[in-house]
This record gives sequence, C-alpha cells and structure tokens, in this order.
Amino acid sequence: MKTDKIQNTILVVEDDAIVASQLQRTLHKMNYATVGPVATGEEAVKIALRELPDCILMDIKLKGELSGIETANIIHKEADLPVIYLTAYADQETIERSSHTYGFLTKPVRDKELGAMIETAIYKSSTDRSLKHLNQLLLAIRSIDKLIIQESIPEKLLAQTCNILVNSKDYVAACVCNELDPKSNRISVSDIFKQSYKGDIDKSIYNKRIIDLINKSLPANRPTVLRGNEASDLFDKIFNSHKIKNPSAAICPIQYRNKFYGYLIILSDNVYSFDTVETELLYTLGEDVAFALNSI
Repeated sequence: MKTDKIQNTILVVEDDAIVASQLQRTLHKMNYATVGPVATGEEAVKIALRELPDCILMDIKLKGELSGIETANIIHKEADLPVIYLTAYADQETIERSSHTYGFLTKPVRDKELGAMIETAIYKSSTDRSLKHLNQLLLAIRSIDKLIIQESIPEKLLAQTCNILVNSKDYVAACVCNELDPKSNRISVSDIFKQSYKGDIDKSIYNKRIIDLINKSLPANRPTVLRGNEASDLFDKIFNSHKIKNPSAAICPIQYRNKFYGYLIILSDNVYSFDTVETELLYTLGEDVAFALNSI
C-alpha cells in the first residue's frame, strides 16, 4: 500500500452529475485526489488506462454502450486496477455477473463505508499485484537456475537468461551489457511488445556501455532503478518511436567476488515494477549468472 505521504487517486465513473459531484467532495475531504468524473464506459476506459488511478468507483449503469461491469472487464485486460461498484441495489444476479471487483457500495453511499472500502481495495490490490509479479519472477528464476546448470556456452547462457525473463514476466525487454566488450551486448524483447512496437531497436546499443547510455556512474555492489525522465531517456536511446507510457528500468551488476562481467538490464512498462523485493531478487539473479560465468 502506498505511504501516507502519497495522495491516492480515485477515478469516479458516475452518470448522475449530482452524485458524482458529491462523491468528489467527499473524496477530497478524505484527502484523495480524483480523476473525472466521467459518465460513460468509453471515457472511463480511456482515462483509466492513461491515468492509472489507485482505485475506480464505478456505477454499474452508465450512459453509452458499455455498462459498468463491461467497462471494468475491458480495463482489467490492460491494467490491474481495483474497482468498487456503485449501485442502487446489489442483487445476486449483478454480483454474479461482476468480476475483478473489490466490493459493492449501495447508494446513497455512506462516508465511512466509502473510506473503509477504498483503503481495503487499494491495499488488497497492491498485495495481489505484488504476489502475482513475484510468483512470475520466481518461476523465471527457477528456469534460469536450471539453465545455469545445463548451459556451458556463455553467449547462450546470457541470451537465454534474457529470453526467459521477458517471456516469463511482463517485462518489455532484458539485455546484458558487457562493459568490457560492448560488442557482445545482447537484448531480448518480449513477444507482446513486438506485436505493438512498430519501430526499430537502435543498433548502437550493441556498441555502448550502459554507463554511456545513461550518462551516470553505477555501483557494482547494488542494483539501480531508473524511473521518470531517466528511464524515458534510456528507452528513447534503445527504441525508436516507442509509445511506452510508464518506463522503468532495473540495472543489476553481474559480479562474482571481484570479477565484474557487466550489467543485467530489465526494462518495464509497468508502473508497479521494481519494488524492493523484486529488485533484490533480480540483483541475486545477477550474482547467480556471474557465478555461472565464472564456473564455465
């Protein structure tokens, strides 16, 4: 869950202007930021995927072609955002048709119930996301550990490590930058990203050290996470004309004892990537790869 210093953002999807205004005022009193309100499912999908709010208050009956339930299903295909449904009455049929929900609130909504359900939804969705991401990463690491035992050719070991990472989890790309011999750099791009990306990979990445790409020094004894402008700059230098909205990168040294091989770089388009646990697991993976290289 986010710390108290960060103001959580709530998207209000409600076709009754008076109810929407009342919800916004209540949310502001509770120290939430708000997005919207919007009255149609089509608008809600567009704004939700652009703004990635911490929680969505979704009226079940909306203007336009989409119902609240249909709108939530479309959003969930692209982003794991918690949805709380607003309804005049929560009948059993409606509850059974809904999915990806973190609860129902019956109108008129009581302030205490609203605040409690939002806090619970944000916390639970954050926990669910972390568990899902960590399970995916742990499966990838298990596959890479098997590869380390079987593969005796360094180039194949590094290439397959990158392939496993990008195809086992929701990473955009993974690459190994050999700081001593940049010409041996390798990069793997996920199949999902390949389908949507229409540009090219800048071939100069194969001839540059990562410290030259990001224009800053990197520690050899701990991982580095790039977000915001730093991550955007790195993506721009690798991918021509990309449309990545939430770039982030983890850069993990590949080092065994005093022998330094380079960096394992993982690129993501997920705003939730690279928390402390995930980054530490990737750092340990870099150490495992370095140990394997030293043993070959």
